Amino acid sequence: KSCEKRVEPPETAITAYATGGAYNHGLFWAWICLWIARRQRPFAIVDDYELKQAFKVLNPNAHTYCPTTVSDHIKEIRTFAIPSIKDTLKNYRFLHLSFDGWTAANVLSFLGVSVHWCDEREGELVTVTLDFTP
Repeated sequence: KSCEKRVEPPETAITAYATGGAYNHGLFWAWICLWIARRQRPFAIVDDYELKQAFKVLNPNAHTYCPTTVSDHIKEIRTFAIPSIKDTLKNYRFLHLSFDGWTAANVLSFLGVSVHWCDEREGELVTVTLDFTP
């Protein structure tokens, strides 16, 4: 493969625009996984019929995976994110850890570990969930 950027013919550009632009499957799934993890959505949400249809309306090439694959992707993203989180936490002198345990309606017990700090540049309290285990 060449390292040089390919220039698409003009007719390809209009076709891409008409079908929803330049769809990037990897980027689409990175955003889906981040949305699920950050907003604490269930992995099974990717099986939701209406959500799948909404994706298809936005881009007919959009493809959804099963909940197990989403879980695997999120674990992989977490592995890559750990060094970045460590570097971020090194920049703050005072950190607060909090632990939260609860039992869900389906009788599963959960434990969450979060870290909090004050971002002096922005003047905001920042909270990051470090781990979440059933």
